[in-house]
Amino acid sequence: MSLRISDIGEPIDWASTGMVFKHKHENKVIKIMPRVPSRFPKQYIQRKLEDEKWMLTFGWTYLQSDAITKFWRSFMDSNKQAPAWLPKVYEVGSSQLNYDTMWNLVDSQVVKSTEGMIPTASVSGSDELLSVFTSARVSRVPVNYIIMEYLPENANELEEDKKMTWQAEIHDWFWTETGHVVRDMVANVDNYLRRGDGQLVFFDPVVSQFPQPGSFRKQDTMVAMNFREAFCSYGDYDATYDEYYTDLQCYEDDGEQICQGFDEEGSILLPHGYNEGSPESAGYDYLTHEWYRADEPSLDDYTTLALMNSNVIGNNWSSNVQRYA
Repeated sequence: MSLRISDIGEPIDWASTGMVFKHKHENKVIKIMPRVPSRFPKQYIQRKLEDEKWMLTFGWTYLQSDAITKFWRSFMDSNKQAPAWLPKVYEVGSSQLNYDTMWNLVDSQVVKSTEGMIPTASVSGSDELLSVFTSARVSRVPVNYIIMEYLPENANELEEDKKMTWQAEIHDWFWTETGHVVRDMVANVDNYLRRGDGQLVFFDPVVSQFPQPGSFRKQDTMVAMNFREAFCSYGDYDATYDEYYTDLQCYEDDGEQICQGFDEEGSILLPHGYNEGSPESAGYDYLTHEWYRADEPSLDDYTTLALMNSNVIGNNWSSNVQRYA
């Protein structure tokens, strides 16, 4: 799978985690998110972990892009039935865009967001969004993307009692069925819309697996760093983690032991439906997953002349044609 530029239509909106566009040919939307610009994402972010300004601008976005991409991909691979309040997701993947293409996409979002306010607004006047995708001019910008259903109807902000009801259902499903904690789906009115039939749909969640205690203390995995940045209070990371740790302990329910977190020794106790060893298991980096490896060279990335004069695929042009053309 690869993001097709010809499918990207009009800009809809953008936020800290990426840009959303209408699909040009189908009743869908395309969300494009920045991806760590390195083949070694964990090490790349670890070097900047104590730089609070960088983490707020870049690190947090990279980690959430990684987390939500892995969540949707692993969920789709599981063939589980999604609840009606989740959006229909059709494709999830990673790709690379030419710098000029990225510049034009960002420019269209900036112009759209300032329409009627600043007639001359463009990337040249404000590169805030562009810098989230690439802090330096590179020829190929790494991104993650999600293609999901278009939700045509706005939704009024929920009343507080309805919010609490929805939060309980959503949080329970994410944890017991996928092993993720989640926030921002109900609290943020911009994160829910309605289908044409009136069904309320919550989208754009902030998600994380729950890292094991040792991993969290060391901050040695993408999961651990993502949980710290997305769910823990700045300056008080350990205390916030400990609160989650306590809340996710086993408990008794009519004589049945319900296990949701870790035991006293820190051994993982998986929630129902959580498949140990699968891509959603805690502690793995995305380069260990075949589906999430850094983009392999594609013939579409090169001209015929470039292929003829390179050894990327093979050292014999005629055999390359026979094998790959």
